[in-house]
Amino acid sequence: MTDYILYARPHGDLGKEFGEYWNAVKKSKKLKNEAVTLYPPHCSLTGFFTVNDPKVAPKLEKALEKAFHKTKKSPITLGSLKQKDTMHSVSLRSEFLKKITEQFAKAVSSKAHVAIRIKPSDKYHISLASKFNKNASKKLKQLENKINLLTDAQWSVCLYKKEHNTLSLIKECHV
Repeated sequence: MTDYILYARPHGDLGKEFGEYWNAVKKSKKLKNEAVTLYPPHCSLTGFFTVNDPKVAPKLEKALEKAFHKTKKSPITLGSLKQKDTMHSVSLRSEFLKKITEQFAKAVSSKAHVAIRIKPSDKYHISLASKFNKNASKKLKQLENKINLLTDAQWSVCLYKKEHNTLSLIKECHV
């Protein structure tokens, strides 16, 4: 059994800023946060879904390629940085992410007979921290406030495989 997930990932200057934040949290003993440190900065488009047949992996790649080419590209808009008591995140809006996720899930269910839990919305987010120690809140806010949400961003839609809490990139399509 292997788990897979579909993510949207920022690249360019914004991706670098999110990466610097991610690395700072991973290195700090006080800021360790499993929701953040296990996975690179991303927006989850699907939940993890399990595939029992190893022959299905190439079908997943083809399904992503097909969905990517069928979906009209449109902007991915960053919203605000939300710093609530137990959850810090950056909101996103994107009709493109909604459509490509729906197309991917449809293609996978028809080709690989795998049920995928999708988030049918045009509102998404990138998690920065959740369920953190309240003492870490001030330091997390300082790190987060260094992220310039107006900086240059490119995006990709990525299919990852998860084995033993380790993610491996399977397929990446640049928006």
